[in-house]
Amino acid sequence: MTRRAALHVACIAALVAATLAVYAQTFTFDFVHWDDPLYVRDNPQVRRGLTGDGVRWAMTTGEAANWHPVTWLSLMTDATLFGIEPGAFHMTNVLLHAAAAALLYLALRRMTDRPIASAVVAALFAVHPLHVESVAWISQRKDVLAAVFAHGALYAYATYAERRTMRRYAAVTLLLVLGLMSKPTLVTLPAALLLLDCWPLRRLRLCPPLPPGEGRGKGATEHQLQPPSQAFSGDVQRSATPPARPMHLVLEKLPWFALAALASIITYRVQDAGGATGMQPMIDLPTRMANAAVAYVQYLAKAAWPTNLTYLYTHPALPGGTPLTLPQIVVAVLVLAAITLSTVAARRGALIVGWLWFLGMLVPMIGLVQVGRQAYADRYTYLPLTGLFIMLVFGGAELLRRVIPPMRLRAVTAVLIVSLALGSFAVAAYGQAQHWRDAESLVARGMQITPGDPVVLQAYGSVQQAKGDRDAAIDALRRAVRIDPDFAEAHNSLGVSLQLSGRLDEAIAHYREAVRVDPSHVRAHYHLGRALLQRPGTAAAHAAEAMEHLRRAAAGRTATDLDARLLADIEHNLGDALWRLGELDQAAAAYRRCLALNPDDPQARTKLDRLTGGN
Repeated sequence: MTRRAALHVACIAALVAATLAVYAQTFTFDFVHWDDPLYVRDNPQVRRGLTGDGVRWAMTTGEAANWHPVTWLSLMTDATLFGIEPGAFHMTNVLLHAAAAALLYLALRRMTDRPIASAVVAALFAVHPLHVESVAWISQRKDVLAAVFAHGALYAYATYAERRTMRRYAAVTLLLVLGLMSKPTLVTLPAALLLLDCWPLRRLRLCPPLPPGEGRGKGATEHQLQPPSQAFSGDVQRSATPPARPMHLVLEKLPWFALAALASIITYRVQDAGGATGMQPMIDLPTRMANAAVAYVQYLAKAAWPTNLTYLYTHPALPGGTPLTLPQIVVAVLVLAAITLSTVAARRGALIVGWLWFLGMLVPMIGLVQVGRQAYADRYTYLPLTGLFIMLVFGGAELLRRVIPPMRLRAVTAVLIVSLALGSFAVAAYGQAQHWRDAESLVARGMQITPGDPVVLQAYGSVQQAKGDRDAAIDALRRAVRIDPDFAEAHNSLGVSLQLSGRLDEAIAHYREAVRVDPSHVRAHYHLGRALLQRPGTAAAHAAEAMEHLRRAAAGRTATDLDARLLADIEHNLGDALWRLGELDQAAAAYRRCLALNPDDPQARTKLDRLTGGN
């Protein structure tokens, strides 16, 4: 093995070791309440593992308000290999994250021929605390999968830039398609490849310069160096052909932009149909734009000083949020403008490309199209943050070269800075990951950072109910519905806690509120129908209403967040309601559907025998 190859192996081994040092603890973690039941724990398609029906479902479903079939197939593969064991799903996330870090290193090293700087960027990607959410949360399998394909595409594009062949172009295309089918936020990747044409690939004319000596690696020969008379002496062209005109490079990427546009259309339609954009009408465009500016600055602040991280940051325009002030918005705009002007004025490729990478990769998640309730989210930085790392590492190396000319002193200074940064981030990430140990740990963190968010309060109340602390659950859930009276899930959870405490009429009132706010809420219809049947001496009118709600619940039986036993219980209660109304044939049919879903229900078997005489 050559010395150069040994260095690459050592860098990759160090990246894997750093990733495991931070995240190996997650191998013992449980599922959390936040999306994990929907994606894995209670999802019947995933639980069955890889099957022909499951593959067809993955390719066509809009479940979880997203179209990401590769993510579903990945989760199904884990279920096939390991069963529904949370530690195995966590392990796969961690290994994919390590692979993404290694591929990022290989791609940057291929483009810049600077292995140490490339390794530092990849190490920051591996251990930065803002990335904990993407790695330690099973439901974010889509993030780590998309990163593997995105970084693989970067490497494939680097080889394509060296020698343009259809095979290499096809490799980039395939990786882009797989990435988009893992998480559609990769729609910005073709634009990122255009940035890389500018720096460090030097495929684009009139790009800012590379630092002296950068890029003088594989593929760079003496006749490829820019002559001193050109504007940017010292630049190196990494491709085997002269720099191209901007339009040629755009045309080259038109198929990739078309794929990104198609993914964007599919994603918006699926999210809109799934209700993920339901918050958008509540937040006008100027407010969304203002929040986007503030969110960019928040990301910058948390990237530099990653403290008070949690899984949900309340949107300022939604219940529980703190409205933005004009000074906040003005300061955010000024900060973004100042950094942009500074990077342009510096005329250094790494600074401009890194900054535009950060700004551009965040566009799909910055909230101009509001999806969900959050103002911003740690997971949204998973790929965009690489742009800041490029600025800091490659731009910082040039700054050190200017400020500290002696090479040995500069090397010692760089080692100290990098060691301090990576060590601090790794320790912080290790601590942050512990908040994802289980649902109780996660909601405790949410209550610590955003105690006034109704979603956090609802989750905390549900966890307390599961622990048996009904008073604490009811208190938290009452606070949630006071803050947001139109929060259907909080009304439903409060109804459950009240019903278990023997306060049936109060429970029914909150179930009614839940179905008023969200007529498609399957569990609320089920709970309301069941509660109406439990009223002492239930009148025919109540039985008829119970039947209606249970039928609506049964109509949502294909929802993947409903397991077979719950679906069976819906049918059992529907049978009870029909029996009270004298619809005996229909009641028998409901009991049969119940037993088909849960053959171990003795009461349903007894009732069916009574109705049919054992036939």
